[in-house]
Formats: sequence, structure tokens, C-alpha cells
Amino acid sequence: MPSGKVLLRSFTLNKALPRDWNGTLI
Repeated sequence: MPSGKVLLRSFTLNKALPRDWNGTLI
């Protein structure tokens, strides 16, 4: 399922860019 890959990629990007993660989460 592509969802799993997208989710995993998003999680990795979040760790790499905490600022982007906060902006996306909030």
C-alpha cells in the first residue's frame, strides 16, 4: 500500500525537519 510508504516518508522527514513537522501538525 502506498499509504504506508508515504507515512514512513513523512515520519522520516518529520525527524529531519522538526520545524516542518510542527507546521504540518499544527
